[in-house]
Amino acid sequence: MHLGEKWQLIHKQEWSVVTRLKAPRGRVVFHTPEEIDKILAACPDEKWRIIVLLGADAGLRRGEIMQLKWEDVDFQNNQLYIAPNKTEYFRYVPMTEALSKALQRAKIAAQNKFVITLGPTRNTGTLTTMYRRMVQKAEVPSFMHKLRHTFASQLVQNGVELYMVSKLLGHRSIKMTEIYAHLAPAHLQNAVIKLPKHNDLPIHTEPTSQVKPTLHIESKRVCGPNKACLRLTSDFSEFVKK
Repeated sequence: MHLGEKWQLIHKQEWSVVTRLKAPRGRVVFHTPEEIDKILAACPDEKWRIIVLLGADAGLRRGEIMQLKWEDVDFQNNQLYIAPNKTEYFRYVPMTEALSKALQRAKIAAQNKFVITLGPTRNTGTLTTMYRRMVQKAEVPSFMHKLRHTFASQLVQNGVELYMVSKLLGHRSIKMTEIYAHLAPAHLQNAVIKLPKHNDLPIHTEPTSQVKPTLHIESKRVCGPNKACLRLTSDFSEFVKK
């Protein structure tokens, strides 16, 4: 619509009064380690292997992958510096062994300030299209953001707290990270187990020889249509004919 305004195909709109429709959150989908291995095996070169690892092992978004520069790769401290749009919402993401080794090999022959180069333009749409074609050969249903879901899901399933996952993903609010909370039932159970233990109270049992106490109520007569009356005993266990 903004392009339509720019090209003068439509009149200028009052976008400030337009609010987004609330949409239900979809089910979080992520890859298993075996599926990631299949995708890595289908990568045609080291560049694509790095792309997959930046998503699955570091949780980077498409734009963050395309904008990552070699100066943002800190081999000494084994971490990536991620600053989308150079805003104040920067973060540091530790590198896995596989990602670190792949970047070290690529750094030797690097001829560009950007880690990933896919041509003259830095278009995330091109990255998405090329990735889709690659995973078709691997016969693994996938899309770029599914790699980021995989990173977060694997962390949660391995007991990492949602707050830490939120920081690694670069979420501005932990509410955005809560879509992965259902993946940690065992972790939540372990958290409850860590609560302080309480002394158990002894259970008092009466000797079997003692007579069980009965309710002290007044006997009542129950008369049927045939005028034969029954007396209800105090323990409600039987009817005795009077």
